[in-house]
Amino acid sequence: MFHTNMAFKTDFYLFEKLFSSGNSFPSPQNIGHFSVDRNGQTSLDKNQMRFLKPPSTQRIHFDLNLGFTEITDEPESKKGNINYIANWIKEDNGRNLAEAEFRGAFVCRRHMLRTLISTPYENNAGWKMAVIVHESNFYMCEVDFHNQLAPNADRNIWLKSCFWGLKIEQYLTSDKSDTNPNPSQPRNLLEEFNVVNKLKTDRHLIVYNCEMDAFNNKDDTFVEIKTSTRPTDERTTNNYKRFKLQKWWAQSHLGGVSGVLVGFRDDKGIVTSLEFIPTASLPKDRRMWTENGCYHFLNEFLTWMKSVIGDRVDFCSDNTVHVFEYLPGLKKIDYIKYTDGKYKFLPDWFLQR
Repeated sequence: MFHTNMAFKTDFYLFEKLFSSGNSFPSPQNIGHFSVDRNGQTSLDKNQMRFLKPPSTQRIHFDLNLGFTEITDEPESKKGNINYIANWIKEDNGRNLAEAEFRGAFVCRRHMLRTLISTPYENNAGWKMAVIVHESNFYMCEVDFHNQLAPNADRNIWLKSCFWGLKIEQYLTSDKSDTNPNPSQPRNLLEEFNVVNKLKTDRHLIVYNCEMDAFNNKDDTFVEIKTSTRPTDERTTNNYKRFKLQKWWAQSHLGGVSGVLVGFRDDKGIVTSLEFIPTASLPKDRRMWTENGCYHFLNEFLTWMKSVIGDRVDFCSDNTVHVFEYLPGLKKIDYIKYTDGKYKFLPDWFLQR
């Protein structure tokens, strides 16, 4: 392990540069998809895609606690690892991601990418990310999840909110286009449908997978499904616009979805109203964050990452893992280099293919 004096400052005002004329945060391009079945096996199809089925009436009463004992936590096999996107790259074999283009690229899950572009505006929750260089590309993976909850966060409340997020999807989606939702059905946390997107900044290519909540047959687009309490005063309104809308926009924009269907609930988990917010509308009601700040941070951080890693020695040659840790109290990202294989996350079947 080698500690370095290298650090990247994350204060938001450093990245609030305007886009050049006519430019904006680039939109992703879809290059593939895959399903994950109940046993965690992937296939290059749409078998696990779910369909949006909103209620026909405005008056709703969704109890998000229904079947709460069916779930305790996310399976260990899904926590942060990038096996799914690694498997897609292996199976795709250059058909949708040309070998000539796939050099010096970054590969990760959307959640990691969303976490990165939200960093300048995140004052509470830190993160730690391991990076492995393989065949000239940079594979990024979240590690040490127990350190990433905000200070004083109650894990039971966090788990319940995660469950509520899954349950509202069951109220609003179906596994077939011609059937109705069944919220009483037990939820298998391994089952999911993902798209694979690529995002090009002016300096970098990023390839990532995004778990999709629902497909809307009416306009052939995907939508995100969220649940939230409705802001009731100045403090909660400020937090809603400053933090929640920023994360919703980041997730939705990176996923290339049309918008967010929000189920507004009370503190007991009862949803009584729904509201659809188009992705393009989310920044219009923001507080203390900008799209250009997210973009310029991402672009400059990835450039810095490449510079501190230096020569792209393959992991298979020296077992090096590069670890970056965000310290919100200090508004900086530290860098540590491990040469003993600690934090290795890419499977051997991918490294030795």
